[in-house]
Amino acid sequence: GKVEQMLQTLEAGIKATPGQNSGLMRTYAVYFLKEGQKFQKANNIAKAAENYQKIANMSDKGFKAQGLVSLGTLYFNNGAAILQEATPFANKENDKYEAGKTKAMAEFKKAQGFLVEAMSADPKNVEAPEVLKEVKDAMAKLTTPQQ
Repeated sequence: GKVEQMLQTLEAGIKATPGQNSGLMRTYAVYFLKEGQKFQKANNIAKAAENYQKIANMSDKGFKAQGLVSLGTLYFNNGAAILQEATPFANKENDKYEAGKTKAMAEFKKAQGFLVEAMSADPKNVEAPEVLKEVKDAMAKLTTPQQ
């Protein structure tokens, strides 16, 4: 029940021992990862992003990359959900479908930016290129004319 105190202690410890205390950093990152996942499951994209951003702001390149991958995955999944919601309108109400496609593409572009940044932060991260490929494939499907 003392989450704020715990976070303050972790932040103070990380600040006092830069680059030396991976245990504190791991605890800090895991806390915000779990919080982000909780909000993501509740479909609260803004709160999930806020929590993942805390990890992405860390100085450790591995944790930073994981936070960025989490953000990229969050926006990719949100874009896919928007597109899925819009798809039933494809043949009936083209305006609604096009609006959904536009919103989904914006989310995919956000995802792409975070994933590229993750690859730059930690070139050894294997998740970022995999998710980036999925994002690019989804974007390509939206820009390729349907037959």
